[in-house]
Amino acid sequence: MKKIFYVFVLGAAVMGCQKENVSEVSDAGNSINEQVVEATITEPVTYLADTDFDSWTSIASIEDRFEACNIPESEARSMTDEALMKSVINYPLNYLIFAYNNPEDAVRKVIENSNVHKELVRRAGSADAILDAFASTTVSDMESMRTKDYCNVTYSDEIFLDYFVNPEFIPALESKEASVTLQSIADKKIEARLANEEVYSLRSISPLIAVASDKVVKAVAEKQPMRAAAYTRKTSKTPFGKDIVVYSANSDFSSSERKSIDNTYKRSYPSATFVSSATKKYNCHSYAWFWDSSYNPFWIDAYENGSLQLSKFWTNALFESCSSATGAKRAYYSTGDHSAIVRPDGKFISKWGQAPVMIHDKNYCPYSTSGIQYFKVRSSSMYVNNYHLDGPSPIIVNTSQYYYYEHDWPDHFLTDHTVEVEDMQSTPGKYSLETFGSGCYLTCGQTGAYRVFVRSYYEGQEVAFNSQYIISIGADWR
Repeated sequence: MKKIFYVFVLGAAVMGCQKENVSEVSDAGNSINEQVVEATITEPVTYLADTDFDSWTSIASIEDRFEACNIPESEARSMTDEALMKSVINYPLNYLIFAYNNPEDAVRKVIENSNVHKELVRRAGSADAILDAFASTTVSDMESMRTKDYCNVTYSDEIFLDYFVNPEFIPALESKEASVTLQSIADKKIEARLANEEVYSLRSISPLIAVASDKVVKAVAEKQPMRAAAYTRKTSKTPFGKDIVVYSANSDFSSSERKSIDNTYKRSYPSATFVSSATKKYNCHSYAWFWDSSYNPFWIDAYENGSLQLSKFWTNALFESCSSATGAKRAYYSTGDHSAIVRPDGKFISKWGQAPVMIHDKNYCPYSTSGIQYFKVRSSSMYVNNYHLDGPSPIIVNTSQYYYYEHDWPDHFLTDHTVEVEDMQSTPGKYSLETFGSGCYLTCGQTGAYRVFVRSYYEGQEVAFNSQYIISIGADWR
């Protein structure tokens, strides 16, 4: 095994400096480069959020927030494992764990943009410090968690740590000894959380299940088999009846968790406006494209089986692409895996992953705006085959018949309809039509064919139509 030795020497002597061996996992594979580092920094990073919170929260873009939290690589390499781990626990952007549609993506994003996390992850000898901290961080008071040497730990910090402390991200945890210790810690956390349902929801154990023992995983599944699965996969429809895969949550946050997450985002983005509370029932894509309501029952992923299923909402559909936010109704952050509703005043309103619904400026949010795409309501009405009036034909002349609007998309879509009748006879106009919310009554005043048009509107603009023929016959027809 190739060994590389080097020593970091600071320009000035540091009292009480600590020397320790730091091993690094090489980028080339599983080989480990053992490095001797003079770890002179024993204190965690002091972030801008710790010294000037107002300046911190005035930073808009997520890229700039990452930059404000970062330290030079050389400084990170001079930190002890314990100092690095404390810096990870108190990292100001741990709240991203609830903002991203996939929590693991939040962890990857943080590692990619933080030299503290990168350094801790690549150290092969960091397992003891990581596992010691992981075992020490638990919730006793959701408003203010204080444990051992790790003060002011928030719920977001703890859940971020649950996802971060995983061999998928930290190779040092792949050893048999570390794996056994990690399982034991995860098992104890799961048991404690299941016993404290007023504070913890079942969903809080999701990241722990990934590293827990088979015995505990089996016990959880047997105790609550339906709720153990986070989501149930289903199929719903877009406004024009295209199939889309959705997910129904089998459980949600506890009231304590919800309050903590809400407060974290209100505090982290004071210039945004809080609209509604954190929930795992629906996400940004579902809120923007499916239903902008707190009653929304579905979570929607942008991609399904490698295909961008969100495009079904703007390809021969209710929306179409446009070049800017002017006149746009929706926005898709293609590099940020995020969707938003564009308001007439230029503000955006969006659900931030599992976190709250917020009103915000385009870049005052946890997502990259690079590659943002805009969409407006389609400019021309579209013939939709699965949209029509449902009712009898033929019908008896001078007899009122009821017809209702028939479509195969959810009822909250496109509720504004009109009906027009074209009398195909040589002496047209002999009919009566009474329309109301869910349909209409039609009376044909003479025998023959009538063409009936049904049109659907979105925000006052016609977007879909269909037509059909209804035959009127005499009462003595056989």
